[in-house]
Amino acid sequence: MKTTQKQRLQNHLDSGQSINRLSALLDLGIFELASRIGELEKDGYPIDKRRTTVTNRFGESISVVVYSKKTNDAKNRAANRKAKKGLNQNELFK
Repeated sequence: MKTTQKQRLQNHLDSGQSINRLSALLDLGIFELASRIGELEKDGYPIDKRRTTVTNRFGESISVVVYSKKTNDAKNRAANRKAKKGLNQNELFK
């Protein structure tokens, strides 16, 4: 059976990884990430949204949203912070 975009997104978040709009398109084939996030939230899935500033390829500071699974586990929070810091600003907007 073919997995849906929502299932692919939930599997990605369940694995402890965070995601942004560009990586959703490139890695999961999801163009409307906000819609899939909304569907998960409607189903009661815990989503953490963090806004961060990155520099695009034109040298402009822009704001992006990074989504992850909301958890109270300190280890996962630390991993999410590390993933957020690990966003390669040059790779995001080539």
